Amino acid sequence: MLFNSLAFMLFLPAALGVLFVLPARCQRAWLLLASLVFYSWSGLRDLPLLLGVVAWTYLCAARCRGSRGWLVAGVVGPLALLGLYKYGGLLLQSAAAAGWSVPGATGLALPIGISFFTFKALSFVVGVRRRTVAEVPSLGRYALFVCFFPPLVAGPIMRPEALLPQLGREFRFEPSAFVPGLRWMLWGFFKKLAVADVVAPYVDRAFDPTSVVSGPVVMAATLLFALQIYCDFSGYTDIAVGAARMLGVDLTRNFDRPYFSRSPAEFWRRWHVSLSTWFRDYVYIPLGGSRGGRGRTAFNLLVTFGLSGLWHGAGWNFVVWGLWHGAWVALEHLWKPGGRGRAAFFAVAVLPLVLAGWVLFRAEDLGHAATLFGSLASGWEPGLGTYPFAEALPGVVAGATVLGLQARGQDDGPDGTLGRWPRPVRYVAYAALTLWWAVFGSEGGDAFLYFQF
Repeated sequence: MLFNSLAFMLFLPAALGVLFVLPARCQRAWLLLASLVFYSWSGLRDLPLLLGVVAWTYLCAARCRGSRGWLVAGVVGPLALLGLYKYGGLLLQSAAAAGWSVPGATGLALPIGISFFTFKALSFVVGVRRRTVAEVPSLGRYALFVCFFPPLVAGPIMRPEALLPQLGREFRFEPSAFVPGLRWMLWGFFKKLAVADVVAPYVDRAFDPTSVVSGPVVMAATLLFALQIYCDFSGYTDIAVGAARMLGVDLTRNFDRPYFSRSPAEFWRRWHVSLSTWFRDYVYIPLGGSRGGRGRTAFNLLVTFGLSGLWHGAGWNFVVWGLWHGAWVALEHLWKPGGRGRAAFFAVAVLPLVLAGWVLFRAEDLGHAATLFGSLASGWEPGLGTYPFAEALPGVVAGATVLGLQARGQDDGPDGTLGRWPRPVRYVAYAALTLWWAVFGSEGGDAFLYFQF
């Protein structure tokens, strides 16, 4: 179920309304049922896989403290499923390119949210083994942890030690939590509907592999994509944070003004925070982190970022995108802190480096990315007239408003923006955003970009 849909606009008050009137002993069962309805709204095809991951990882976690074999099974099993569904097609394509094609073999349809709920389940198994999860909860409560609908399909990737305790208490209607939650949701809808969805058509046309584009068009489309992906993904997170806060549940903030970072490493401390910290804790540190000298640290960073890139998509352009960022973060570590010009270089270079990476990320494949980079030197005389850039201007203005508020040091959200406006202005803004949600949702909103990951 899409957040930006009329179905969700009806689902949320119904789910919360019933939840708040149920006795405490029935609330978690209802919330789990509502979450499963949310996930399977568009079809039941992926539901058995989700429930299978829940059952298998719970079984392994319950036994892994006394057996390394169950730990391995609890980690390898979900990763194998993730690899089969997400990377089977890529492996078949690569094999075919090497002349090892398998007649009739095709990749499997990607289940919604598999990357997110798999990583959440893995963190539970490892957490039980490391004893950061104090005790194994009941199966129902664990299932609710994995399936809890606000962060289910696109994060943030919650840790069990942070979310499980919050799901074990009674849920009550508290205006002090419900109203800020609604504000967060409306702020997320503003980012999605007023920014991301408005600039998306221009970006789609410019990055279409069949399009012949000039340098100005690629440059403009890259800037717009940077705006689109940020407002789309952080907008989803804001909606998830707001929906959970209505229940009195606090989710991890996934973004912290990333485009104002002053180094590559700082960008990744501010962008998709829950994923960055997941790879840090479960890949980078187990590899040795920064404990083995600069060369070993650089290697660990490249491996971690390469895997992070592969997590984002089954294409070699995503791997190169991850390695691109990993190389610059490694350079930052290798360049002695306090070294002459280090801070100034990265402060100036970090945004262009991020934008270049977005070309790799948005391109269809490496060949298409090379074509886009090659076209940057051409066509500057015609300017932006090749594409109807004017239709994206309302989204640019709305996006500039978001970034402008961040530039002033205000919090990336309604607690630091809408929450400080005069009450009459706030209420008008809330009403306008709610109406916008209803109108655009009823017409069928665009899917969030990270649904495909």
